[in-house]
Amino acid sequence: MTDEPATSLPPAGRDGLLRDRSVQRLLRVATWGQTLVQESTDAHGAELIHEIAVRPGEIESALALADAWRAFHHPALHALDHGSVAQPAGSPGQVLRLERPLPRGTPLAQVLPKVTLDEEAVAALFADLAKGLLELHGAALVAGNLSAETLLLCPPGQEDAAPLLLVDAGVPALVVAASGPLGVLGAPRFGQLLAVPEVVAPEVLAGQGLSAAADVFSLCAVVAATLLGRPLFAQANPAALRVAMAHGPLPADLAELTSTAPHLATLLQRGLAAQPWARAGVLGELVAAFAQLTADLPTTLADERTVLAPWAAGSPLIALAAYASSVPWSAQFPESTLVAVSSVATAAGPEGQAKLRAALDQLEWERTRAQDHAETQGRNLLSRLIIVALFALIAVAIAATAVRQAHRAQRALHPQLPGDTAAPGPIKPLPKARVMFETTPQ
Repeated sequence: MTDEPATSLPPAGRDGLLRDRSVQRLLRVATWGQTLVQESTDAHGAELIHEIAVRPGEIESALALADAWRAFHHPALHALDHGSVAQPAGSPGQVLRLERPLPRGTPLAQVLPKVTLDEEAVAALFADLAKGLLELHGAALVAGNLSAETLLLCPPGQEDAAPLLLVDAGVPALVVAASGPLGVLGAPRFGQLLAVPEVVAPEVLAGQGLSAAADVFSLCAVVAATLLGRPLFAQANPAALRVAMAHGPLPADLAELTSTAPHLATLLQRGLAAQPWARAGVLGELVAAFAQLTADLPTTLADERTVLAPWAAGSPLIALAAYASSVPWSAQFPESTLVAVSSVATAAGPEGQAKLRAALDQLEWERTRAQDHAETQGRNLLSRLIIVALFALIAVAIAATAVRQAHRAQRALHPQLPGDTAAPGPIKPLPKARVMFETTPQ
């Protein structure tokens, strides 16, 4: 963690200008800030960046929390590589900038409707995530955004990764630390960060804030939905959802859950308790239960930790490989969110700054020219297609006229005679004989 401005970069090269340029794509804009992807032209690859607006007086607490997240590492939780504070040009406020590697994989929500998993497979899927959450809570941190949409299934072929990765782990808590509470279910900030209320703890829905107990509720809700193939608390409106969570799962759902997962059903029911204190100890017991169910499954090393190998022979998760993908997580956002090409070049001294401004102006001019050229090419292509179509129509008309004229010439050279059946047509009578001269008898 550093509190240097985000614009501070390594020293410039010989010409006073760094040539590392990047393309940024805006993924979403929220009341608390924005999320974007930055793809660099160098070997550093792509990054997922959150820029969170910071209220006056909150910068120290936000930086402290970001520093704690940067120090925490687990293969099932999205790592935070770098954090910094910046002050955008023309803005009086500061921005907390969080940089993470761009993750790859398929959101679990896209896979679950296509498969049916038994208890052992579900345990293999969530075992390392549960252990990661237990370590996270031991470090006094909370995930806050756990759902089937934020859990990525490991890309196929990667044996050195946990089966699931929680994307943007800790972002809701960092937003709260930097810019204030999320509010209650239905508030804009709440929906922007916790988009799947069916797996959010009831106390969080009521605006009481994030906690380790709320993480346990979300984990149990996602595991139960994975086992049943549907969410436990699917309601049409916020009020009905809060009432359903206050009463707990329906008896029919609990009976089905017990039949599907006899070793996990009781723990999941406790983890879905309406009161946070009733979930105490559930996470540790879930970790133990998952370990017992997966004791004979193949393992591998990831970040110096032993994790289950998702695609090794003998893993019950191999059936999911057909639906897993290695595409970037950001691919689920529409391409229309592309923003301008930017340069992260910097310069040293007044002369270098002048070069930097000139380079940025040149880059913007090149981008604009490329866009104009593309639009012109599109218009020219359409014009060519229209011209070709017109010429084709004219050629057809000329050919038809030529055929008609040739037919008429042929008829003129070969007139039709009576009884000529080879050339059907109206029969014209021969002209009457005319007297050319007469001889008068003597």
